[in-house]
Amino acid sequence: MIVGLGIDVARVDRIEDYLNRFGDRFIARVCTESEQREAARYSHTKSKANHLAGRIAAKEAASKALGTGFSGGVSWKDFEIVRQAGGCPLLRATGVAAQKMSQRGVSNVVLSISHDGGIAAAVVVFEGE
Repeated sequence: MIVGLGIDVARVDRIEDYLNRFGDRFIARVCTESEQREAARYSHTKSKANHLAGRIAAKEAASKALGTGFSGGVSWKDFEIVRQAGGCPLLRATGVAAQKMSQRGVSNVVLSISHDGGIAAAVVVFEGE
């Protein structure tokens, strides 16, 4: 049964602007250490912005699926997007977000990220009993 659903979009040019203005401070604010290392592999700002836009959209979608947004102690770093073998994204939750997911009975998370026309989109489905 679906116990949470979230969707979000992020403009790549907006993320590129944040990278140009704030650099690593922006990345450190929204990404876990593992995500920061992955983002550092992109040498071109546009490619890095495209990558990060997908992650940001996914984290926003997850916060919406949780029903809290980024409030009540839920932070950007409570959600981590990991690339699985084959490239499929996986959402991991820690901290307050993980506690709230457990309280809601979330037993499975489905995440899809897509990019097109300068937009990154993500859908998150929380499944439970």
